[in-house]
Amino acid sequence: MEYKYPQQTLPSSFIRTIILVFCSICALLIYADALKFSLWPIVDALDPSWVATIAAGQQQGHNFGTDITFTVGPLMTLIYRYFYPGINALYILSPTILIISLTATTIFAFSTTSNWRIIVFLLTLYLSIQSSDATLVVLAVAFFMTCRIFVQRTSVYLITLLFSLSLSAMTSAKFSTISIVIPTLLLLDIVLVNNKRLPVATASYVFLFILIWILTGQNLSNLPDYLQSGFEVTRFYSEAMSITGPAWDLLAWTSLAIATGCLLIWYKFRSIQKGENFVDESAELLVVGAALFLSLKHGFVRHDAHSMIAWSALSLLLAWLFMCDHALRSRVATMISLLLLALTLLVGHFSAIKMAPHSIITEKISSGYHQMTILYQIITDYDKFISNNHANWKIAAARIRENSPLPNIDGTVDIIPNRQAIIIASGQHFVPRPTVQEHGAYSPYLIGKDRDFFLSDRAPKYLYMAPGSIDGRHPASAEGSLWPLFLAKYEVVDSLSGMLLLRQRPVPLENILSPPERSEARFNAAVPLPPGDRPLFVSLDIRKTLYGRLLNFFFKPPPVFLVVTYSDGSSEPYRLIPAMASEGMILSPTVTTAPDDYLALAKGDISLLRKPVSFTVVADRWGPRAYAREIGVSIASIDISALRASYRPPAADSMLGQRMKKIGSLISALTPNPPALTPSPEGVFAHAPASISLAVPNAAALELEFGIRDGAWQNGNATDGVCFSIRDSVSGDILFERCLDPLNNPADRHTQKAHVALPAGTAKVDVRTDCRQACSWDWSYWSQVEPVPAGAP
Repeated sequence: MEYKYPQQTLPSSFIRTIILVFCSICALLIYADALKFSLWPIVDALDPSWVATIAAGQQQGHNFGTDITFTVGPLMTLIYRYFYPGINALYILSPTILIISLTATTIFAFSTTSNWRIIVFLLTLYLSIQSSDATLVVLAVAFFMTCRIFVQRTSVYLITLLFSLSLSAMTSAKFSTISIVIPTLLLLDIVLVNNKRLPVATASYVFLFILIWILTGQNLSNLPDYLQSGFEVTRFYSEAMSITGPAWDLLAWTSLAIATGCLLIWYKFRSIQKGENFVDESAELLVVGAALFLSLKHGFVRHDAHSMIAWSALSLLLAWLFMCDHALRSRVATMISLLLLALTLLVGHFSAIKMAPHSIITEKISSGYHQMTILYQIITDYDKFISNNHANWKIAAARIRENSPLPNIDGTVDIIPNRQAIIIASGQHFVPRPTVQEHGAYSPYLIGKDRDFFLSDRAPKYLYMAPGSIDGRHPASAEGSLWPLFLAKYEVVDSLSGMLLLRQRPVPLENILSPPERSEARFNAAVPLPPGDRPLFVSLDIRKTLYGRLLNFFFKPPPVFLVVTYSDGSSEPYRLIPAMASEGMILSPTVTTAPDDYLALAKGDISLLRKPVSFTVVADRWGPRAYAREIGVSIASIDISALRASYRPPAADSMLGQRMKKIGSLISALTPNPPALTPSPEGVFAHAPASISLAVPNAAALELEFGIRDGAWQNGNATDGVCFSIRDSVSGDILFERCLDPLNNPADRHTQKAHVALPAGTAKVDVRTDCRQACSWDWSYWSQVEPVPAGAP
C-alpha cells in the first residue's frame, strides 16, 4: 500500500519552492563538508602512511586482493582524500558520486514532507559530528526509505540507480560496508517485487561495482581474491583491533539505539495493523537494524574517537526516520522521536566534545562552501588544482625527508614500522607487502600473504626494521611470525632514523628454527619456558567457543593478555591477538622497542636482553567462557650459533658503524635493568640515578654526548634536571660533571657534547646520571661515551 501524505501539509506555493531550494543547498553543503573535495599531502603518521602506501601501490599497478590486502578498496580516495603525484580525475572526483546521489535523494525526500520536519532534519545534519564513515553507514537507510516512498512511481528506478551507484562506490572504497550494502539491496528488491516492480537493485549494483573495479585499473580475475581477503580482514577485525573505552559512552549509545529500535518496532506493528504492507514495513525494520548494528561495530569495537561514528550515525538515522517514516507521524511518536534525537545530539556530541551548537553550524556552513569552491576550481582550472596540490605534496615530502633522512640505496625496499610515508617521501623504490602495516597481519591467512610475499622473487632487497606495535601489543609481534624468516634471509647493514636497515643475504640461512615441542596450557596458569641461551619462538592455539564466536560477530570478544615473568619476580603484560599468536613470535629474550634488541638477535648475542622464565595467558572474567579451556602451546628455538657465525659487522662508515664506535663500549659494559637502564634509540637510556662501570685502558680522553628526552619537560612534565658525571672508579674523583635543567634553561635541551681528558693511569670510570632534588621525569640518556686512545689526533 502506498502511503498518501496529507495534502494540506504540502502547500504548492512560491514560499514552499524557496524553502525547498534553500534547504537543498544547505544539504548539499553539509554533504560536501562530510565527504570533501579537498586533498591532503603526505604525512608521517600511522593512518596517513597506509593510505599513501596503498596509493603508491595503485600507481605501480598493484592489484587488490593479491598485492594489497587491507580494509579499503580501489576507490579509497572517496573517503581518504590523499593527493599523490599521478592521481587521476576519477579518484579526485569520486566524492561527487555520493554527494550528488545523497543530495538528489534528500531533495526527493524533502518533496514529500512538511517544512518543519525538513528544518529539524537539516538542524540534525549540522549539529551532528559529520564523518564520511557515519555518512556511509546511514546512506543505505536513506536510499531505502526514499525508494519506499516512491515505489509506486516510475522515478523509483532513477532513485534505485543512484542507490546502486552509491553503494557500489561505497564497497569499492571500504569493504566492510558490504555488511549493510548486500542486505539492503536484497531487501529493496523484495520490496520492489512486492510492489510489482522489477527487482533491479542488486543486479545494477553488481554491474556498477564491476564497472568501477575495471575503471580503477583492477583485473576481473583478482575480484575473487579481493572478496576473500576483504571477508578475512573484516572477520578478524573485532578480535585484532578492539580497544576498551568509557563504559558510560557505550551504555548511553546502546540505550538510545535500543529505544530507537523499540519505538520503530512498536509503530511499525501499529501501521501493519492499520493496513500497511507487512513485507515493506518488515524490510525497513531490518535495514534500520543493520545500520544500528554496523554503527555499533564501527564506533565501539575500537572505542576511542571512533565512537563519534556511532553517535553521528545514530543521530543521522533518527533524522531520516523523523523526516521520511510515515509510521512516526503521530503526535506521540513525533515527540518521542524528537526527544531521542535531542538526547543523541546532547549526550553523544556536546557533552563528549564540548562544542557549542553555533560553532558547529557556522563551521560546517563555511567548510561546505569551501569544498564547493574547490569543486569549482577542479572543473574550471584542473591543471592549477593539480599543480597546487603537487606543490603542497613536495613541501610535505621535503619536510619528512628533513626530519627522517634515509640513505640512497640500490634496490627495492619495504618497512616494518608504521612509517611508510618516509619511504615514499624519500623516493626509494618502495615495494610494500600485501597487508601494508604490521598491525594489519592479524590472521593466519593475512600472515600467510605476507610470508608468501617475502618468500617470492618480489621480496624487497632491503627492509627497514624496528620492533614495536600498537595497543600495548608485544614489541616482537610486529610481523612477529616472520622474524625467523627475516633473520634467515636478511642481515643488518645500518641503523638510521630509529630503525635498522636490513639487506638480503647472498645465501639465506637454512633450518634456523628447530622442530617445535608441543604441550597444553590453560588460562591464568603459568607456562615455564625452557632454560638456555637460544631465542624461543612460541605459538599459542587459542580457540573461541561458540559464545566467543557470537561475541566476535555481534560485537567483540573479551581481550586476551600475555604476561611474561622474570626470575626476579617482575612481570610485564602485553595485549595478545589470538589469531596472530597461532602463527608465533619470539617470546624469549624480551625484545623491546629499541632497534638494538633486534640487532642483538641478528648478531646472535642476546646476553644483554632479559629472558622470561614463564608466561601466562590471562583474560577478564568473561574470557574463559569465550575461549576453549585448553590452549595449545608450541615452542621452537632459533639456532643462535648460525646467526653468530653469519654476522658481519656493519661498515665503519655506515651510521650503525659510527654509532657502535660512539656508544658500543658503553652498551657492552651495560648490565640492563629495563626500563630504567637499557639500550635505546638514543644510545643508552639511563634514568637517573644510574651508573655504568666502563673500562678505559690506554684511553687519554672520552668524547661524550648526553641529554634529557624532550618529553621530560614538555606536555606538563616537569623534570628538575639531571647531573651527568664521569668519575674515577678507584679514587672516586669527579673527572667531569654537568647538570642540565631543560625545563628552565633552553640551552640545556636536546643532545649536549663534551670532551673529557683522563688523568694518566685511569683504568676504569663510572658513567653516572644523578637526580638533582627529585627523580621524576629524569629521562636521561647517553648517545656517546667513546674512549679516545692516547696519541689519537
